[in-house]
Amino acid sequence: MKNVKKFKQAINFILVNILAFAVLSSCSKSTNVITGKVEPSPVIVLPAKPEGCTIDIALNFDKLAEVDSGTCEFEGCLIFDSSLKEAFEKYKSNFAEAQLNNTCPAQQVDIFNQNNRAHTGILWVIDDSGSMRLDQENLATNFNSFINSFKTKDINFTMGITTTSNMDPLKRKVIPAEDILTSEKLKQNETTFVQDFTRLIEVGIDGSGKEQGFASAQEYLASSSGKLLESKSSYLNVIYVSDENDFSTNISAQENITDLKKYVEKSEKLRIHSIVDQVSPQTSSASKGTKYIEASQLQNGVNGDINSNNFANVLKNLGDSISDLITNFKLKTKPYLPSLEVKVNGEILSDTKWEYNENTQSIIFSEAPSESAEIQVTYLPRQ
Repeated sequence: MKNVKKFKQAINFILVNILAFAVLSSCSKSTNVITGKVEPSPVIVLPAKPEGCTIDIALNFDKLAEVDSGTCEFEGCLIFDSSLKEAFEKYKSNFAEAQLNNTCPAQQVDIFNQNNRAHTGILWVIDDSGSMRLDQENLATNFNSFINSFKTKDINFTMGITTTSNMDPLKRKVIPAEDILTSEKLKQNETTFVQDFTRLIEVGIDGSGKEQGFASAQEYLASSSGKLLESKSSYLNVIYVSDENDFSTNISAQENITDLKKYVEKSEKLRIHSIVDQVSPQTSSASKGTKYIEASQLQNGVNGDINSNNFANVLKNLGDSISDLITNFKLKTKPYLPSLEVKVNGEILSDTKWEYNENTQSIIFSEAPSESAEIQVTYLPRQ
C-alpha cells in the first residue's frame, strides 16, 4: 500500500509540473525558423481526471475514480449501521441528491388486551413431618411479603395446599383451599384472606417422616387440577416447602417436571420453586433438598433457604417472581431496544413504568395496567 501511495504521489508531481510547463509555454512565444516570424507556443491540454463514486462503502464504488461525480448509491439500515449512517450523511451534505435504499425492517406492533387476564394456579406442597412446626409458623407469619406484589399487580390466581405425606394416604392432606384462597377473595377482604391462609398453611406436624413432595404434587393435580387451574392456558406454580429431601419412589426431578407439564399448554408456563434446606452440614448431602433444588433450577424457579434469617425476603422474592411471570407481555420477536415504545389505551407510557426483560423477551410493568386496558408495543425487530 505504501508503494502504491508513493507511485500516486510521483504521478501527481509529474502532472503538476507538466501542467506548469504547459501554462508557461502557452504564455511564451517562439520564432519560426522557416518563416522567421514570432509565433505563440502550442497549448498542451491534459486529459480530465476520471470521475465516479469515491466512497468505498457505497454499492457502486469506483476505485479508479479521482473526482466524485455525486452518483454514489447506498444501501442498508442507518439505525443499525453507524458507519453507513456517518458516510451517507456526510455525502448527502455535499450531494443533496444522494440516494439510499433503506433496508430497515418494518415496525412491529404487538397488541395485548387486559380483558383476558392470565390466570395462575399456585400449589403449596408443605412438609408436615415433626420438625416443621417453626417453619410452618414462619411461612404463615411472613405471608404478607409474598402476597403484596399480587395485590399491586392485580394477579388472577387460585391457591391449593397439600402435604408431603403421600406414602400414607391416611396422613396426606389435601387442604380445601381452592374456593378460599383466590384473587377474588383477596379483593373482597384482604384481612380475612390472610387469616385464612395463615390457618390453612399450618398443616400440622403429624405427617410421615418419609417426605414425598413430588408424588404428592402429582397426586393432587391428577385429582384436583380442574379446581386449581382455569384451563391449560393457565400458569402453574408449584412451591415445595421442606427441611428434607424428596423421597418419592422412582420419581426424579426431570420426571416430576414431565408429569406437571401435562397440565399447561406450554413448558414455559410451568414454574417449580423450592423453600428448602440449602445447607445442612450435620447430615448427608441427600438431606439438603437437592431434588427440589434441581427441579427448580431446571424449570427456572426460585430457590429459597428455609433456614434464612430473613424469611420475609425469601417469600417476597418468590411472590415477585410469580407475579412478574404473569404480568409479562412477551413480544413476538426480539426488539431493537432504542426503538421500543409502549402505549396503554393509546397514550405513550414513560419508560420509568416498564422495563424490557431480555431473558423472557417481555415487557414488564411496575404496576399492572387496568383490567380493561389495551397495551400496544411498537418496535423495530432486531437484526
